[in-house]
Amino acid sequence: MKIAVAGILVFEGKALLLHRTEPPVCWGPPGGELKDDESFTDGLKREVFEETGLECTVVMPVETWAGMHDDLPMQSITFICECNDSDVTLSEEHDAFCWVPFDELRSSIKKTAPFLLIFAC
Repeated sequence: MKIAVAGILVFEGKALLLHRTEPPVCWGPPGGELKDDESFTDGLKREVFEETGLECTVVMPVETWAGMHDDLPMQSITFICECNDSDVTLSEEHDAFCWVPFDELRSSIKKTAPFLLIFAC
């Protein structure tokens, strides 16, 4: 089973969203698959840095997901992360980013990620 991690990066009341260039082409948090013998936090910090150029502090897990990805079983864990900077340098995996105020996320969060309401209040 593949293991993946994602990080909801928080900076000054905003969350970072990245726009993917490969399918599924969508907006979402940075993240990816763990390497062999890599811890959740080390893998997430690596993925965040590779995709954004930002260093982060992993705060806590907030969601898990299990399903199929590329016809293989996968489990993913999403974490809340804090960062001390908002100067994003995108990797080739993404073509745009935005820091979205929590107030603007509230309506879509209720439909897609209700666990984030804790942080949007």
